[in-house]
Amino acid sequence: MNGGVPRLSTPMPELPEAWELGESLGIGSFGSVWRVSHRETSEQGAVKVLPRPEENTHKLMRITTEIATMERSCRGCPFILQLREVHTMERHILIVMELAAGGELLDYLARTDRNEALVRSFFQQLVLGVKFCHSQGVAHRDLKPANLLVSKDCHVCITDFGLSRAVVANACRKGDGVDL
Repeated sequence: MNGGVPRLSTPMPELPEAWELGESLGIGSFGSVWRVSHRETSEQGAVKVLPRPEENTHKLMRITTEIATMERSCRGCPFILQLREVHTMERHILIVMELAAGGELLDYLARTDRNEALVRSFFQQLVLGVKFCHSQGVAHRDLKPANLLVSKDCHVCITDFGLSRAVVANACRKGDGVDL
């Protein structure tokens, strides 16, 4: 740590000119997440910085799956973190997303009044987000507290679609042979 900012194992890459780098929001198993601000519009966002993996690896498959799912299937639902841009650099892949200003759901609940109405609303939003994914033919397959964020509008946002899979309607019936 250096002044509260986690050190990366690789240097922070240059961002596309339109975005200005802010503070570190966290480090995960695949990369780091940083606050960014659009220079022209002042729109706030988050950029997931992933070291660019070798071709034909499991990590590259997960990254590709996450990007493709968010681009094609997850647009327009307020309960799914929205993708803004993707940039492939020489050493990194940058995924620019909307900023979930409330942070992780469990952290948000720990620092706020956890009244029943709020928790019920969050649960309903989670169910609606999952329902939307399923209506788009997507099974998330990695729902856990770390993948549930809170937006500036106090909505639950599902994130991290790296383990998601495309499914067909009624594929959850026993014996269909679909690996969810």
